[in-house]
Amino acid sequence: MDLSPKAGVTTTSIAIVVAAVVVIGGVAIYFAQASPATNKVTLMLNFAAEPYHAFAYYGLSQGIYKNSGFDLSIQPGQNDGAAIAAVSAGQVQFGLTDTSNLIDAEATANITNVRIVAMILRSNIFAVIYNSAEIHSVADLAGKTAGASSPTNGGISTALFSIMAEENNVSLSSIHFVYASAPVHNSLLVTGKVQFVVAAVHNLPALQAAAASNGIHLGEFDFANYGVNTYGVALITSTQMIQQHSGEVRNFVLATMQSLQDTLQSPSAAIAALVASQPQLNYNQTLAGFRLDQGCCFVKVGGVSNPLQLGWVNASRMQQTMDLVTTGLNITSPINMADIYTDAYVQAPS
Repeated sequence: MDLSPKAGVTTTSIAIVVAAVVVIGGVAIYFAQASPATNKVTLMLNFAAEPYHAFAYYGLSQGIYKNSGFDLSIQPGQNDGAAIAAVSAGQVQFGLTDTSNLIDAEATANITNVRIVAMILRSNIFAVIYNSAEIHSVADLAGKTAGASSPTNGGISTALFSIMAEENNVSLSSIHFVYASAPVHNSLLVTGKVQFVVAAVHNLPALQAAAASNGIHLGEFDFANYGVNTYGVALITSTQMIQQHSGEVRNFVLATMQSLQDTLQSPSAAIAALVASQPQLNYNQTLAGFRLDQGCCFVKVGGVSNPLQLGWVNASRMQQTMDLVTTGLNITSPINMADIYTDAYVQAPS
């Protein structure tokens, strides 16, 4: 069923009046006073603020969402599953989730009313972060002790690691896993109690800073470069929003893609806006983490002529993602790609 027929969308220039200036990390952030917004909407993040979430905070600070007609609230999340469930139940209008988690929810939780409407990260952000004194290549992962999230408790990254290991001829049975929450297994890495962890690549700068005090140096192997190049974090909404408020969805996607493009072009300013809103974050570590995400996972913005092209989903790559996820999670029930995403609100690369 065509839930959201395409309509011509063009970007427009936006006049912004500066209301305040804050300096963070040597970067001046101009908080905009924009035209009055009309639609109150909530974007639920998939976790507490992470480096790749900067686009939302930057777009909010620069008045992009307001000038597109939105009074936007950004709600930090607990995990991907919670964001999917909130969007599905109509508790929030928009959310963020890793594509793999939406495929899993479709297959195992029977959530069929949530769609990806724009891609944020072209590749997943998962990586092996390792003690470089003991690991020098992917082959060295064999026989080591690893910290990871339990695959039976929403650990998508751990499930995908099993495919990475297989793709690189690493015996999974030779690895001793310590399943724990991210803070716990990360602490085991920086104190030398495990040799590697499965985590988001942008965690490396903060972990390296903590590990250095123990004389430990860390490195990383990101999944995308080692055989598991699945689609990453995406913007989602419900089929009810698509059916009843298609114009609102279209405008929100455009504002989000413009915010994303501006963030990729001005990462220092975008991270400063994120840290201004979330002062618990360390500016230098967050910026370094964002640059790691940018290196592995975002579209190279220089090759994009229209911000809507940033969100395009390629059908063959989505099929590859679905195949890898269903293999990693041992999903046997059929999944309809049309129940995962729509490209109705974005634009194909030229």
